[in-house]
Amino acid sequence: MPYVSTDLGSSVSYGAGEELSFELAFTAPEAGTYYLLGALYDGGYNYIVGSLFGVLLSPDGSYVFNSGEMTQPWDMGESEEKTLSCRFVFTGTNVIVGLFLMKMTGDAPSFGNDIEVGSTSVVLESPEQEPERLDLTALVGLVAVMGLAGAAMKSM
Repeated sequence: MPYVSTDLGSSVSYGAGEELSFELAFTAPEAGTYYLLGALYDGGYNYIVGSLFGVLLSPDGSYVFNSGEMTQPWDMGESEEKTLSCRFVFTGTNVIVGLFLMKMTGDAPSFGNDIEVGSTSVVLESPEQEPERLDLTALVGLVAVMGLAGAAMKSM
């Protein structure tokens, strides 16, 4: 049983700066304090420097969002589950988002000392570019005018 999962699948179409809304679920394997960390990776699974982020609860408590400054700890019992509505925004696309469930070993989150108990990832792919469509109305009108002008020239 995975300890952390999303409803996104393995990849999703995403444009930089858009809000990525999804459900994230995690389960505590044992009683303790847990938090979520995330990071961005390039297509070769190389960490993108400076992309580490925490997950914070919104002021009204209705969703969580990604934060480059802090993360939200949750005290949980053994096998306790949480499902969170997420609203994340990233500045890039064609990247891999890694999400990690961490168990705190001290009084505050410490990425270097805490224990990773689960992870999941999703590829953010650039949206397909729609081919530019030509408005034919103006072109048809121009052809009609040119045809009329040509017919008028012949009659002179």
